[in-house]
Parts: sequence; structure tokens; C-alpha cells
Amino acid sequence: MIGPLPVCFHCARLDVFPYCEAFGPDVEIPTEIASAADNHSEPFDGDHGLLFKQATLAEKYALNERNGLPRTMGTPADPTPSPLDAEHMQERYGQED
Repeated sequence: MIGPLPVCFHCARLDVFPYCEAFGPDVEIPTEIASAADNHSEPFDGDHGLLFKQATLAEKYALNERNGLPRTMGTPADPTPSPLDAEHMQERYGQED
């Protein structure tokens, strides 16, 4: 079974996964954060002092659209839990229970 969804998909700093404002346009979000092992509430090497920032509903719609996801996914209108399928997460991060 796949682990929890990374905070990235609820963060106002996400650009197009796996890239965000904190780590820059050319550096992928570290595996510890992208795999949900770290919630990025504390400084992380290379984050330029930019921590997780909860996205507003409008920002969440924009995040989803940038990432090719249904606009309302993960919002109160559609609480679908994960924008990535289990196979992709397993392949990329090796998570399973």
C-alpha cells in the first residue's frame, strides 16, 4: 500500500511537481518531502528558508491545473486523496506497506 500524500500538493509554493519555489526551478523536491516522510514544517537543506505554506482554495485550483489534475481534486468539492496513482509513487519513491 502507498503511504500518505506529500504536503507538496497542498502547498502554495508548488510549481509543477516535482519542482517548487523553495528548491528552485532546476532542483527536484527532495525525496524525503516528496515521499511524505517529511512535512517540510522545519528547514530542509536547500529550501532557501521557504517552508510549507498551506495553499488557499484559489491557489489549490491553480496548483491542480498546473499539474494536469482535475481542478477541484483534494478540495472540499472533491476530497479525492491522491493526485498520483499508486504505481507511479511506488516506482518513483519505492513506498509500500
